[in-house]
Amino acid sequence: MRNSLIIALVFLLSMVCHAQKIATSELNGTKWKLVSPVSDYCERGMSFTTTRTTTTKFKKNKKEFQFPLKYYLSSSIPKTFDSSQIGKSRKGSYIIQYVDNSVFWFKIVDISSTKITLLSKLGDTTVYQKVK
Repeated sequence: MRNSLIIALVFLLSMVCHAQKIATSELNGTKWKLVSPVSDYCERGMSFTTTRTTTTKFKKNKKEFQFPLKYYLSSSIPKTFDSSQIGKSRKGSYIIQYVDNSVFWFKIVDISSTKITLLSKLGDTTVYQKVK
């Protein structure tokens, strides 16, 4: 019984620790709307090209703010931002950005044809629904 419990625990932990890999080409041209957590004062979205990810915030007063950032995909979290990787056809489980002179990352926890779940460097989990 104890061995079964340990095996189940190890299996559960391995599922939590593994991220999903995706190719740059699969993200290119996609748009996403934040569905969790929901904000009372604005709506958030995210879109991808081969070189940029743009976060968009729509305030309730209809003003739109865009925050474009260069990015690349990586299989691990780098210590420094490698700008030579921007726009390269890569696969990875981390979206790597350069924000305020430091590396910022999102771990791709789950992705499907309709939803993407990200875990940020700050520990926040966000869920986006694909916009058609």
